[in-house]
Amino acid sequence: MTVDELPEPVRSRIRATLSGADEKVRRAEAHVTAAPPRAFRLRYENNTGGDFLTEYERAQCICFVSRYRHLPRFPGLSLKQCHGDYQLANLGSLRRLLNEYRSIVFNRRDSIYYGRVHSFCRAKLNNTCASKGLIVRVLQENSHDITDQFVRVLDDRRRAIRLIVEGADFAYVYNGILQHSDHTHTDRYLREYQSGKLNHIFIEHAALLDYVRTCLWWHYKLLSVLIPPELGPL
Repeated sequence: MTVDELPEPVRSRIRATLSGADEKVRRAEAHVTAAPPRAFRLRYENNTGGDFLTEYERAQCICFVSRYRHLPRFPGLSLKQCHGDYQLANLGSLRRLLNEYRSIVFNRRDSIYYGRVHSFCRAKLNNTCASKGLIVRVLQENSHDITDQFVRVLDDRRRAIRLIVEGADFAYVYNGILQHSDHTHTDRYLREYQSGKLNHIFIEHAALLDYVRTCLWWHYKLLSVLIPPELGPL
């Protein structure tokens, strides 16, 4: 069953939810002004005499790259009718999607929290002394250095993610619904569970996280060259 097949009141509520998510994305996207380079190569320098990454940085890269490769995409809406009511048939998929992003958008102490990943990338791109650690330079085909432009690309997307996260309600989603039972959210959770509004909370936040994934692609591109783990066979 598609959204267009739903009765008008239900259809309007779903469209309003998706429209609200789109508006948040448009506001965040307005801050993305730096255009990514069409073609570039990366040059790495390190004269520390040891590993070019610390143990923490290596673990951070491996975890982020492997997590990003398997982040679920917003699956759209699968709908069903049950006893005269209309329900999400893929509610479980939306719950899984939201859970997979928790460490990236909400857990500030996690090494793959988007702010920490951004800081790692920025530090390597801005480093100018190979004896102090890894230097990453971004070069065009003619060897023209466009590292500063690349940093602005990452900065813009980090800012867009922050605006998405701050404008949404992930504290309620994660601490009141999915993974914790924070009592300050209990009354709201019970009320929205029974009214069905919880479905719209899931839809909106799942759609927003799809944009977050897009914003993180350039961070992933940089780290995947440093640490390119591949999932082995069964």
